[in-house]
Amino acid sequence: MPVSLGEWRVRIGTFMRRRRKEYDYHYFWRKLHNLIKRNKNAEQPREDNNPECNISSRTGSSSDAKRSPSNTARQSASSCNANLNINQTGPSCDVNNDRGNANSPTLSQFDVPECNTKCGSPCDSNNPGHNDVSHSEYPSAENSGSSIEKKTNPVLDTTEVKIPVLQPCVEDELDNRNISISLMSYEYTPKSDQISKKDKPKVGTSESYSDVPGEIGRIKLDEEETSDSRPSGKEDQTTDLSPKPRIHTTRNTDQRTSSIREVTENHGSPTYPIPLSGTSIGEADAIKGNDCPDMATILLLRSGDVERNPGPNNNPGSLGELELYLLADGIDPSDFRKVGLALGFPEAKLSQFEKDKLGNSMQATYQMLYEWRKTVPESEAREILVNKLESIKLVQLADSVRKGQVGDHIPSMTEEEIQRVAEEVKHYLAIHICQIQVDPLNNEVVLEFKRIFTNLTLMKEDKGSKLNTPLLYDDLLRTKVNGIYPKRLLVEGEGGVGKTTFCAKIAWDWIHGIGYQDFKLVLVILLREAGAKTVGEIVKSYLSDNNPVTAKQLDKHILSNSDDVFLVLDGLDEFAVDLDSNQQIALITLYRLFKSGTVLITSRQWRSDEIRKNDYLRREFAFIAVEGFSAENLSSYITKFFHPDTASSENLCQFISNNDVIGENMAPYPIYTAMLCIMWKEFDGERREAMSMLQTFSQLFNQMIEFLVDHYLSKHIPSSGIDEGKLRENRSDIRDHLLQIGRIAFQGLLLRQLVFTEEEFQRCPESIDVGCKVGVLTREKKVLPRRERRNDRNLAVQSVQFPHKLFQEYLSGMYLAYLYNSNRNKYDRLIANIIPEADEYRYLLYITSAQQKGVGLDIVSRLIAASQTNNPYDDDFIVDVAYESQDQAVAKVVADHLSTTVTSRKCASRKTLEITKKMQAHTVSGHIFIMNQREVDHLSIEKPCGRTASEDQAEFICSSRSPKSVTIASTMHDIFYSVLANKAGDSKIETLNIYSLDLSKRPSASRDLAQFICKMPHLERLSHGKQGCSEYRLNVLLHDDFYSTSSSIASSTKIETLDIKSLDLSERPSASRDLAQFICKMPHLKYLFLGKEDNPDCGPKVCLHDDFYSTSSSIASSAKVSI
Repeated sequence: MPVSLGEWRVRIGTFMRRRRKEYDYHYFWRKLHNLIKRNKNAEQPREDNNPECNISSRTGSSSDAKRSPSNTARQSASSCNANLNINQTGPSCDVNNDRGNANSPTLSQFDVPECNTKCGSPCDSNNPGHNDVSHSEYPSAENSGSSIEKKTNPVLDTTEVKIPVLQPCVEDELDNRNISISLMSYEYTPKSDQISKKDKPKVGTSESYSDVPGEIGRIKLDEEETSDSRPSGKEDQTTDLSPKPRIHTTRNTDQRTSSIREVTENHGSPTYPIPLSGTSIGEADAIKGNDCPDMATILLLRSGDVERNPGPNNNPGSLGELELYLLADGIDPSDFRKVGLALGFPEAKLSQFEKDKLGNSMQATYQMLYEWRKTVPESEAREILVNKLESIKLVQLADSVRKGQVGDHIPSMTEEEIQRVAEEVKHYLAIHICQIQVDPLNNEVVLEFKRIFTNLTLMKEDKGSKLNTPLLYDDLLRTKVNGIYPKRLLVEGEGGVGKTTFCAKIAWDWIHGIGYQDFKLVLVILLREAGAKTVGEIVKSYLSDNNPVTAKQLDKHILSNSDDVFLVLDGLDEFAVDLDSNQQIALITLYRLFKSGTVLITSRQWRSDEIRKNDYLRREFAFIAVEGFSAENLSSYITKFFHPDTASSENLCQFISNNDVIGENMAPYPIYTAMLCIMWKEFDGERREAMSMLQTFSQLFNQMIEFLVDHYLSKHIPSSGIDEGKLRENRSDIRDHLLQIGRIAFQGLLLRQLVFTEEEFQRCPESIDVGCKVGVLTREKKVLPRRERRNDRNLAVQSVQFPHKLFQEYLSGMYLAYLYNSNRNKYDRLIANIIPEADEYRYLLYITSAQQKGVGLDIVSRLIAASQTNNPYDDDFIVDVAYESQDQAVAKVVADHLSTTVTSRKCASRKTLEITKKMQAHTVSGHIFIMNQREVDHLSIEKPCGRTASEDQAEFICSSRSPKSVTIASTMHDIFYSVLANKAGDSKIETLNIYSLDLSKRPSASRDLAQFICKMPHLERLSHGKQGCSEYRLNVLLHDDFYSTSSSIASSTKIETLDIKSLDLSERPSASRDLAQFICKMPHLKYLFLGKEDNPDCGPKVCLHDDFYSTSSSIASSAKVSI
């Protein structure tokens, strides 16, 4: 059965693009000729030796036949002869061979109707009729010279061939008008950054095609040549349709038809000369080596396919996730069951797929294909799927799977389209992402990114040691995991710590050429607004209405060119879709799609744990923590906020430094710092003093909401004539509106919904206005994309959202606490659903417990009950909730729980309290809050603390009756040592371990520590230095005043065992003498260990000056050491 031209377009053209090897151009020309001969009702050839159309050979040698006067004149004028391969418009032509030998074999002659010519001759080679192919003319014999004999083309067939007269093709079968030839195939297009400017191919010449009315289009090559052009030694004796090389042929690149310019502009590819007939295989390969399109490209373009086409993949390999995804997108929903049954799924299973995906046919289809692929051998999956699809008559799909062309039904994007998308994405990000709202409650106060941005502290997790090490922002994508650069980065941080601002920094750097220039696209996507959309659908909303690129094209380009795209997904904890779904962003997150692409994801810790708990994903991800502002960066941010008011910025910085609860618990978080700046700017001296009493997040939010309400009342209610009762009434009305907003906010939290429509506030429309005026809500009007306007009469949609998720959680907590008193049954039902997911609703529980004493006690009791069942919670989390409640009754319940329950830490007993280095400042404050309510046998302090926390811990050490052992492994505030010295007599401590300490430049603290040691009435054992080959071994560094003070009051000590494991006084003679005196003067010392270590390979631990030994020797008689 004859094969259509369209099929040959696929077989020939796409095969050539995919397979980079030598091609026999003559073979494909013969195939084309045979195709034309089969499909056209050609006339039978007949011999006609009409001398009037006897065309001489290209060498210019005369033939025996006579030429018409018109042809002779034309040849004289042009100084060249035309080689007509097929002539249908004039009498039959006697075409002689190149050498002009009459005895040489010639092509058969055939009669055709006379042609109309410009000069009236029967056959004008410059004006062939339809289907004539007029090649560039060659020089006449006078210019050819002897070099003609040296140029030969391979002769494919020397037999005489009769060429039939071809009838005109219909336009949809063969149309070669207005065609521009692409520079290179899609698959081998190099990246722009890999080609230097001088190496880029120069734009060649465009072919000019005539468009004769009443005739089909035809290729007409310009008729200009140089004297260097030479014909081949022999003609192709088969059909003379094989392409010839174009050597040193000059062209006028400026002469293009308007239609060619149009095609070039649309497809973004420069055009190049077409190889002429007579091209040898070597010459053709040389042309192809320069990325000049071959004749198969002409076939593609003549068939109407002017897009780049990567063609069939003869070795597509295994059936990957991307192919399954594109195949699922290409399967018609009506074929879902037919395909499923063919793959062996029962009806019940197919219905389950549809039910699980909530009617989303594409996701259901993908899930079906994904489950099926797991049941067949990987190497056979493609062949089996092809057979199944063919068995149910889905031949086109089967063919695309076989050739690895799944998704080819979606047009590929051109370079111009990609560039335009990049520019429009930059414009969108600059406006919507890179403008920082300084006041989180006033969307009108927006500053340019560089005006207010302050660097954040980044920490990289070392998977081997589980320790966090500092990470510079510039090294973000140079973070290695097991020696390689990971494709997935997870940036974790608490709410308000600056994760979204961090993403904006990435966008800003890409837009302004500061960083990430290896990527053609950097796409920042707010997952709170993503829903079930694909990346392409989201990016499409970034583009202008008149951009013709479709969402499917964007999806295909992004997934297929992942090396050129950097995806930044902000707010995984705000993503409403479950990660175990088959939604595209979920698949990208789980490393099933976009595998070779770089993806950065931000999240609160509760959602990132879904990734950490997956062994496969944990190996693929690099984990980075955002810890907010450092002390230096905090000062920088405050200075920028108050610029140019330096006095206010300095006063606030001083206030924060003096209040370590605010400085450590709140100030590192940019959102809380912004609140502090706003209130500091608006408050007077009395209210600023009230700020110093703030201890918890909930208290800060309460203060902020109160400030906003007062600000709203002062602006919208005249101050004159309002009594206190009216003011209370207005406050009560505003609180009612806030509770209505809190109800909707709570429903949104349960659904992970952070963006709302005005219709969702139908029950309380006035509350939206009040919320926006107070500042806890913001309105945003979005113009719908053009495709969505077809089904919606509204040109724009009004969305309502909170300034930050923390505000949604705060109002939800207000509503939940309100239900505790007003509707206990509903409260019980709601809180019962919250407790099992307490990690997700951490801040909701913080704020709810702080609203009323009763609700705080209820929440903590539920958490303790859950921790004793199969759903245990970390004790630190329960401590945090208790601290937010600021209720001593809650503290007592938690203290009892900790005193009677073994903690989750490996080295801790049930009566051990460890203040670890990794513990958050908020949790440290929580443990201090309940410390006096619990029994603690051993206290270990490993985390440096500020003034308040240091003072509280020192008070506990001295005044509490419970701790018998204390370990100090961190440098504390000076107030810590001062309190210890002053209250040492009250201490009940029997064992003191000092493992890591640096007071070498702090004489006052050193003296206080010495007094504390010598004055404790029950201290029996003192250990100095860390055991083992540890980094802490030589980290106990004390000022000389410590040793001098110890020596002076040594007689008051009650120490019986002194164990000095590590100490270096080798260059400190005075300190060495004082230490010797301290040892010899202690009245109760029985056991002395100097450098005793279990591991002898660790080397010397105690290095003392010679004066230590001489002094010890001189007063040894006074020593009480028994062993």
